[in-house]
Amino acid sequence: MRRFVFLAVTALILGVGGIAVAALSGGVTTQPGFFRVCNFGDGACPTGATATADGDILVEDALEVDGAADLDGALDVAGALTGTTGAFSSTLTVVSQTVGLDFSTFRIFDAISTPLTIAAGDDDDLTYYAGTFGTDAAAIQSVDCGGLNDTTQKAVFTVVMPQTYLAGSTVSLVSNVGMNRVADQAATMDFSCYVADYANADQTMSGDLITPAAQSVNSATYADITFVIDDDATGYDLAAGDVVECLLTVLCDDDGNAGNDIEVVINRMDLVIST
Repeated sequence: MRRFVFLAVTALILGVGGIAVAALSGGVTTQPGFFRVCNFGDGACPTGATATADGDILVEDALEVDGAADLDGALDVAGALTGTTGAFSSTLTVVSQTVGLDFSTFRIFDAISTPLTIAAGDDDDLTYYAGTFGTDAAAIQSVDCGGLNDTTQKAVFTVVMPQTYLAGSTVSLVSNVGMNRVADQAATMDFSCYVADYANADQTMSGDLITPAAQSVNSATYADITFVIDDDATGYDLAAGDVVECLLTVLCDDDGNAGNDIEVVINRMDLVIST
């Protein structure tokens, strides 16, 4: 441990690129801005992952730290990282995570305790198509709106922000949606999402977190449609564990009734979190 400290201090004092001490079983190389510890057992510093950016530290052998270590850059550990005493903390960066939503949990918007019906419900309720196990996947779909003007149908559901959610991440609802036959006027989908503000005793809800406004889904080609759950728009800060309540609204407007199955079909819906 004393040899390691001596070499590290010497290398950092010199502060110029390329110091390698091969006489010992372990060695230190430094370049301005980064620090590298490697194993010289084979007579040369191993190739592979390289610390190249300011603030990086690369450990290819063993590194023992008895005190505190403050690392602002990247830590690349080829082996296991263990801690026996003291505390270990880090700032976690999650690149992206996707959580699929279960359509069987969607509910009637004006009777929240009641799940969506498999058969067509009231005119203002979307329908849960359960599919056939192992054959047809579940879906949410509208009524056949052929010949019906401005038919609006809804459903409610909740999403829970996962424990891996980091404040400031981008949160989106991404739906794969299209139509079996397009409407001759319009077809759109929209969301409204709210979260309870538990800091208030009466658990008042935040403002609507969704952007943008309603988007067209009037296409026979199924595609992903994205809405952002934007807490910046309301001043409420989302946090891991928050329960977000959402209202899904589908509008279908068809006058001519050119054929059967003029209906909006949602094949999949995901909660996507990215940094």
